[in-house]
Amino acid sequence: MRLKFETISNYKIWIKILLPSVFLLLAFYILTTLNFLKEFGLLYLPISFGLIIGISNWKLSKFKINVYKPFLAIFTSILISIISFFLGIFSLGLYSILENLLQTTLGEDSVKFLIIIFSVCLVAPLTFICIYRLIFNIPKTKFSLYVIISNIILLVLCSMFFWDNIGVNDSNRMLPYILWQIIMALALQLILYQNDLKMLFANNK
Repeated sequence: MRLKFETISNYKIWIKILLPSVFLLLAFYILTTLNFLKEFGLLYLPISFGLIIGISNWKLSKFKINVYKPFLAIFTSILISIISFFLGIFSLGLYSILENLLQTTLGEDSVKFLIIIFSVCLVAPLTFICIYRLIFNIPKTKFSLYVIISNIILLVLCSMFFWDNIGVNDSNRMLPYILWQIIMALALQLILYQNDLKMLFANNK
């Protein structure tokens, strides 16, 4: 009986970690299939991300337990997601600053790629993690650091892959952004539930 209970608890932990990424993927697929994604544009990305993260983790928020806690957590999560998104967008402005300085040595395409890597794979993720500390207790541990570093490396690799392999239709152009959402959601969930994971692996030894 105890073994069965522990097995169920283990499954629940992994479900909590993986569910936001699965929901983001399903939402993208459904909206793309119904041809609704064009109506939202890029603003869909931070809103959907903040909404799903807020719904999935409102119980972990720092807000006091009351009837408004879920709404406060979800609203704040959406707001933080939008702020992180636009900070990443604004950092693309570095291209206009560095364009003349680096184009002659690196070339236009290389400069564009480096700025995208800087904005999408560094500024946006780090801003996202830092600002989300306002509503979630994000531990400053080695595990958190390893997850963030692995996350950045994975985002860079994905950006390198998509740089020359994005299709011409709108749904394909959205794939890198959706993948960013999925990777970031997984990273955040791993950080938030790291204590549960440590207990899980300790019990399985």
